[in-house]
Amino acid sequence: MKCILVTKIFDTAVVLAAGKGIRLQPLTNNVPKPLLPVAGKPIIEYALDFLQKLHIKKIFMVVGHKHHQIQEYLNKTKFRGFIEYLFQEQQLGIADAINLAGDLVKNDFLVFLGDNLFLDLPSNDILEHHLNRQANATLLLEENRTPKETGVVLIGEDDRILKIEEKPSVVFSNIITTGIYIFNPIIFRAIKDIKPSSRGEFEIADAIKKILEKDSGKVYGSFFGGWRKNISRAKDLLDANREVLSRIQARILPVTPEFELVENGSQLGCNTKIIPPVLIGKNAKIEKNTQIGPYTTIGRNTAVGANSTIENCIVFDKAYIPKNAKLSSVVYLNEDVFVQG
Repeated sequence: MKCILVTKIFDTAVVLAAGKGIRLQPLTNNVPKPLLPVAGKPIIEYALDFLQKLHIKKIFMVVGHKHHQIQEYLNKTKFRGFIEYLFQEQQLGIADAINLAGDLVKNDFLVFLGDNLFLDLPSNDILEHHLNRQANATLLLEENRTPKETGVVLIGEDDRILKIEEKPSVVFSNIITTGIYIFNPIIFRAIKDIKPSSRGEFEIADAIKKILEKDSGKVYGSFFGGWRKNISRAKDLLDANREVLSRIQARILPVTPEFELVENGSQLGCNTKIIPPVLIGKNAKIEKNTQIGPYTTIGRNTAVGANSTIENCIVFDKAYIPKNAKLSSVVYLNEDVFVQG
């Protein structure tokens, strides 16, 4: 089979970052979901780092809720010249969001659901895999013992997808979609042929079914065996924070800029004890008789009051934690805005 030079042909992604993050309220009433931090870095920045490793050069980012905050943040990063923003006025589903790029994307492209955090690349070159098969769609898949709240697929020989349903009432497989899809522009025609689901959304699974019905299939799966987390609840943020801190401590990932990895029982002075792994941001002030960790990130310019215990937590930048606080498995913006994981 002829080898295709992917980096010259396949360089475009549509990133979906318009969601309101309802299950993360009240945090997301103040901070858009893509900017929620994991180990001191916003979720969306992990997504963009991941796409950069896949040699993606052009990004269409679909934004909505608190989009000005997202744009303001990303305009200060290395990604600012690679992103064009598309605005989704109403939350009408993944297919509706993808369709916003219909007049802009002319070749095969990748879709990345921005609330997914991938810490490993696919084991095979999924982009080349897609193009060499001349696929209409390639879905990154994984096995899950209790498939729910996502797309479920049935897969046949040669990794062809035979059936797909979004959040099926009767689960017919333990194979689910992840946050990455690769499409031929034929997907835009398929989206135009679907109707809203019972949830009032245009489901991407329904568009893929149209391709299976009308376009001779050619929808494939590619299995992912690395670490991934769909960030939909506070527990997901905390799980991701634990994993990233563990990798930073093991020197697999770099320390987040403007943060310090404080470990090995180091003391900050004034009888403050650190139980690693712990990341502490620049200009954070930790008062006396305080215990921090394990698996805790303290944001930049944050103040932690005396006699406090903080474990398995994410504390935002510029937060204030009063003295005598006892926080465990909490994502903490301020005294009034926090979520228990």
